[in-house]
Amino acid sequence: MDASIVITTYNQSKLLNLILLSLANQNTKFTFEIIVCDDGGLNTTNHIVQKFSKMFTDIPIYYLWQQDKRFRAGQARNMGIRQSIGKIIILLDGDMIPTNDFVQKHINYHRKHPNSLLTGSRKTIDDKILFTETHSQLKNKDFLDILQKKSSLNKEELDYRRIWYKSTRPWMCVFSCNLSFPRNTFARYCEEFVGWGIEDWDFSLRLYKAGFSIKFSESIIAYHVDYKPVISNAFRNNNHEQMVEFARNVMLLIDQYPGDNLEGCAIALNNYVLKANKWQWAGDNVKLRDNKESIKLLRGWLLKNQIYKRKKTSVEPKLIATVIIACYEHTDYFEKILYSLKQQYDSKFEIILVDDGSSSTAISKYQKLLQACNIPSKLIWQPNRGFRVAKSRNNGIKQSLGDILIFLDGDMIPSQSFIKKHVSFHKNNSKKVLAGNRKLLSEKNFLTLKLNRNFFSNLYRYSKPFRGEESFRLQVAKLNKHTWRLGFTCNLSVKRASILFFDENIANKFGHEDLELMYRLHQDGCKFIYKNNLLAYHIGYKKPGYAVHEGATNSEIINHMLTSLYVVTKHSEEPFMWAFLDCTRYFHLNKNGQWYFSLKNPKSLTTGLTDFTAWLLKSQLDLSATKH
Repeated sequence: MDASIVITTYNQSKLLNLILLSLANQNTKFTFEIIVCDDGGLNTTNHIVQKFSKMFTDIPIYYLWQQDKRFRAGQARNMGIRQSIGKIIILLDGDMIPTNDFVQKHINYHRKHPNSLLTGSRKTIDDKILFTETHSQLKNKDFLDILQKKSSLNKEELDYRRIWYKSTRPWMCVFSCNLSFPRNTFARYCEEFVGWGIEDWDFSLRLYKAGFSIKFSESIIAYHVDYKPVISNAFRNNNHEQMVEFARNVMLLIDQYPGDNLEGCAIALNNYVLKANKWQWAGDNVKLRDNKESIKLLRGWLLKNQIYKRKKTSVEPKLIATVIIACYEHTDYFEKILYSLKQQYDSKFEIILVDDGSSSTAISKYQKLLQACNIPSKLIWQPNRGFRVAKSRNNGIKQSLGDILIFLDGDMIPSQSFIKKHVSFHKNNSKKVLAGNRKLLSEKNFLTLKLNRNFFSNLYRYSKPFRGEESFRLQVAKLNKHTWRLGFTCNLSVKRASILFFDENIANKFGHEDLELMYRLHQDGCKFIYKNNLLAYHIGYKKPGYAVHEGATNSEIINHMLTSLYVVTKHSEEPFMWAFLDCTRYFHLNKNGQWYFSLKNPKSLTTGLTDFTAWLLKSQLDLSATKH
């Protein structure tokens, strides 16, 4: 992938529609993906992304969402950067519509000038003009011509940027609304900047100090839409709270680089005046203070009101654990899963909900539940391209900030001590995988559960063991042989430093993506431990695509078997990997030549495999999916 386009947005679905349409019609030979990072919006943003994914299936697109905890553009951009696989990362704000040569110009520059931070220019257009003019032109895709004719340069802004670019502080000309750089683990925004402004200067200064060269190109243009409903600019809004956030961010920057004399970054603070303990923007109607006086005044006020404390900032926060929940249309269950997580004994964790293509209605329900939750949370959505839980979980791994990764399925309710037991185990175990137990909760009993003090006791009372599963896992654990087979990702944890990624070739089929990863972790030196009392409760229903159950369809069974053959082919050097084909013992052909599952009259493994192999040869099925 040549580039990743990271778009930050907040309740800007109208504009996002135009941005995506422009990106879909880029004049470029390069490949790129699009990552939409929503800073807590609850409108139709995901619906726009889903519509785009259906119209332009050749452009990979993802939707990432975080809780609305005020303006957190740095955190939102970091989500996109972590998700990206492109060689070049291009940042766009949710009110910036790129020209049709935008991607081509950004990538061309980086091919000639590696290790550069490239910032482009912008022209402004009023949102009323844009939406009036482009309504009839959208179908013809000529709205970019309207933008070119109706937009204008901000001369004052351009003059400032030219001066900064030629000064000893070129990083000050960098605006992250139109910015690109090579993908690098070092390139992250500091997530302690909350509120509008300064986070891009901190980012550009840090990369400049690390050896990146700064380039300001006036010919790489995106159109800035003056969209008044979501403007966060503290100066334009004359909003006390936003001004305080901006002032705090200035202090963070100055204190982060104490020897760099960054008082010049405080120039905007000179126009702040204090009336009735509220800051206001005085504009040109007040005698301006100098920068040092403004810093002293604002710092004193922030300290007095306990809003700011001088400290060294860290780029990304550290958490004890990340709970990665794989889901698809599990909205009926998620309220109770989230209730359980909110009652956990250990609260120093984050939740990442990774969705494999649910509808926009389901996404909206997830967002509302997560927004009301006091646990740090993110939502990641990928287009529905069949069963791709391996890719979903990989998305969660990329976004995780916790030292310990805890995997949970969207139909599993954790017990109250769930997080505590997983975390406690890993405090002194670096190369171990912990697998927990699961009990079956019927859908009927699930519906009777009330969110009250009896929730966990009723969970335990209404549930029952899975037939044969618990005794099998206890036996494997006791024998200490092939213990990687204990690893079911519906209830499992591992140190983030030890984790490998799931094999995304195991797609459009159910099964084995977890055990295949467990085997590779085993090869990598991880030891597997099974805790019978570490419980999560599986809500009993028939999963879409779940092959190993009575009532599985012919196509589900075939897909499951093809996955098994793929895994066996990939790891053919180990004879015991044929355990992946154990399910063939329970697959039978009916009189109509259709496969069905039955626990009655199981075959031997050899017979089951022989029957299925013979059927494959006879059916002349395309076996390319089984080749690694």
